[in-house]
Amino acid sequence: MFRLLTSCLFLAGAALAADRPNVLFLVADDLRPDLGCYGHPLAQTPNLDALAARGTRFDRAYCQQALCNPSRISVMTGLRPDTTRAWTLTEKFRNTTPGAITVAQHFKDHGYFSQGIGKVFHNWQNEVKDGSLSWSVPAQMHMASHYADTVLLDEKREWPPPLGPRQRVERLDVPDNAYFDGEIADAAVEVLQECAEMEEPFFLAVGFWNPHLPFNAPKRYWDLYDPSEISLTEYDEWPEKTPREAWHNGKELPQREPAETLSADEVRELRHGYLAATSYLDAQVGRVLDAVDETGQTENTIIVFWSDHGFHLGEKSLWCKTSNFELDARVPLIFAGPGVKADGNVNGLVELLDIYPTLVEL
Repeated sequence: MFRLLTSCLFLAGAALAADRPNVLFLVADDLRPDLGCYGHPLAQTPNLDALAARGTRFDRAYCQQALCNPSRISVMTGLRPDTTRAWTLTEKFRNTTPGAITVAQHFKDHGYFSQGIGKVFHNWQNEVKDGSLSWSVPAQMHMASHYADTVLLDEKREWPPPLGPRQRVERLDVPDNAYFDGEIADAAVEVLQECAEMEEPFFLAVGFWNPHLPFNAPKRYWDLYDPSEISLTEYDEWPEKTPREAWHNGKELPQREPAETLSADEVRELRHGYLAATSYLDAQVGRVLDAVDETGQTENTIIVFWSDHGFHLGEKSLWCKTSNFELDARVPLIFAGPGVKADGNVNGLVELLDIYPTLVEL
């Protein structure tokens, strides 16, 4: 596997627009490569498709572990879970690996303005409460439960917000910023406007909470899809001759007992919700990318988009993540920016671990 991805990214002889370009670091949660640019037949993801068209898409990118905390720690530190000793949701890498320097911290220590908005580290096991080692200013909207992502209209949300109902889906006709990710996009747009006035380059990490459960995208994103077109054919039983140690019970899915078999209607609703949440995520990414353009920073900003791991939607009888099967381990990974190949794609194996050293090299 490549330790640096730069050999895959650049046109021959291409130069960056400046010696120290900005970095926009975009993170999704539980997103497998169900995007139009990866060939998904239904996914409505025009903004990420456009980003891939002006950059390089990695078709065989894999996480280090299919679980939020260890995966995100690995990406942010450039270290494998067996080095950070973070294998579950509860470890704090500042305790287990006190000498680690995060990618955001590296850029901050080298003269960049560094800011984190949303879920970049794990949402309830962050490095330190305010992220002050990595960020130039306190982190925003980074600590909460996904089940606190409830509708809020016409008032400012308090962070961390209180828990809402533990449900699987929600389909309400509300504005985008009634949920977390719309608020995060609002904040990122504002920060990008401020960054345009700064002398130093920026490292801006924007972590979206979708398409993690609950699938609560505003109704307009559900309406993009016809439920009758959503396939049920890959809702399989456990594969023959596969060791039981590779199985997990999908207990993250609310109200699901380990042995429960969901009905066809329930499976279709969940797959519909996942697509809706993915399109909602895509729209928020689009707003952030538009702000980069509108503030005149596109030509001098390296953009990377990645997800912490994949997800199962009933395939092999599995739900959610934590397995080593392809759907849990494979993720979307896109680079774009000055000098990066337009409409490029790389078929070789790469790891999320490669993001940190590649950004430093760039």
